[in-house]
Amino acid sequence: MNYIKYIFFILSFAVFYLSLFLSIGYAVKNYKLDYEIKNKKVLQASSIDDLKGVIQVNNNEYLFYGDTKSFTQNGSDFLFVKVNETNNDYEANASVLSGLFNDSLVSVKKFNNYLLAVGNTWSYSQDTLEDILVSVLDENLNLIDYYVISGSRQEDVSNIVFVDNTPFILSSTRSATFGKENSLIIKLDSNFNADNIHLIGTNSEDKPYNLIKLSLNKYLLLGNYLKATGNKDIYFSILDGNFNFIRAFGLGGAFDENIKDSILYKDKLILVSQTRSFKPHEKENVLINLIDLKSMKILRSLALGTLNDDYYLNYILDNDKLILFIDSRNKDTSNVFLVLLDPNSLNLTKIINLEDLLAKDSYSYFNRLRNLFVLNNNSRYIDFAVNVVNTDTLEDYAVFKVDNFIDELYKNKKLKDYNILKYYLRVSKYPNLESYDLFMNTKLVYSKDSQDNTFKIDKNINIKYLQFDVSSIWK
Repeated sequence: MNYIKYIFFILSFAVFYLSLFLSIGYAVKNYKLDYEIKNKKVLQASSIDDLKGVIQVNNNEYLFYGDTKSFTQNGSDFLFVKVNETNNDYEANASVLSGLFNDSLVSVKKFNNYLLAVGNTWSYSQDTLEDILVSVLDENLNLIDYYVISGSRQEDVSNIVFVDNTPFILSSTRSATFGKENSLIIKLDSNFNADNIHLIGTNSEDKPYNLIKLSLNKYLLLGNYLKATGNKDIYFSILDGNFNFIRAFGLGGAFDENIKDSILYKDKLILVSQTRSFKPHEKENVLINLIDLKSMKILRSLALGTLNDDYYLNYILDNDKLILFIDSRNKDTSNVFLVLLDPNSLNLTKIINLEDLLAKDSYSYFNRLRNLFVLNNNSRYIDFAVNVVNTDTLEDYAVFKVDNFIDELYKNKKLKDYNILKYYLRVSKYPNLESYDLFMNTKLVYSKDSQDNTFKIDKNINIKYLQFDVSSIWK
């Protein structure tokens, strides 16, 4: 009988407090996970608005990030909370980047020994709506640098990506467009300063999601594109090494397709989207596209959906096995199931309800799921984080470690495979999708070596960085 253990702690927050629960447990029965609370600690703050995500900084170190309204009456601020486990004890450090008005953190990524945190800010120039606030921290949450990227109108950050060890900020803008809102590729140098900014866009509205290097002098930019009908499709734009347009095409169904994840596998791209095109339009389901990056051909498409609203959560790519976490949500109640696919062909191999992997008490934390993050994945264990909603607090964040998760998933004969029909999954090799050519314009709108720029970089912003001694509220 295999021993399965996990380390479990919860970061709970409501309108007037932030709580952090920590526990350790073991289970040895029926291949299920169980737990026993050994201790509990609470980290309290006066207010929090929204936690956006969690990343693993180092072994047993996790960074929770989001927005807080504890410090600025007129809006939110960037919030960072790092939790560190040492000898079965836990320490927490917190810090806030606070401007005069609303500052909303979008994404944090680790790069070398630094944390790059980017979001939108009203604190720089309120009359031009939102600008881009870039901040750099070390792993101990010390603020290293910050600056603003500002245009004449509104910018909206979508993602941070790394290509060949170079950081890029992807954003949309209304300051310089070919339509109404177009895509920005912001390239940073090795010191995280803005090097150049390229505008890429259609004559409608579009927003980027990911940037992938195809070859020495060729990139693929992925994003969402608004058709004349008002529906969102996916755009694929191929650019040269200087971000000049080569060709592009759009892909979509009868209703909206919103990109949720892009998974690189060998010479293929697995693109996961939320869609309402394959069930009644008020229902959500998941669209998966397998794309050959050499020919840019769509090899296969799958539409997965139950009778409920279905939301993509996250994935694990384990050698030649792809595991998707899907939440089949009935109103506020979650039913998480795992879809096992062959990433070479998208052939379905197994569907398992997550409830069969967990003890009842453990699975209760998945009853009202909002997000799931795979933080660490190696041959021995996997770290997960989940964001749930319960009746006592607005939201909880939980992080736990699972030993032998993948082995048990594949080998445990006690787990029954769910028939596809149980979930009313509509699986199609080629769903009713339309692919069409698309033209996009490109333009260099900022260079650090030029005096004629559409955007400006400015460090002159009234902003404070506050770090907390949490010992007085760490219970």
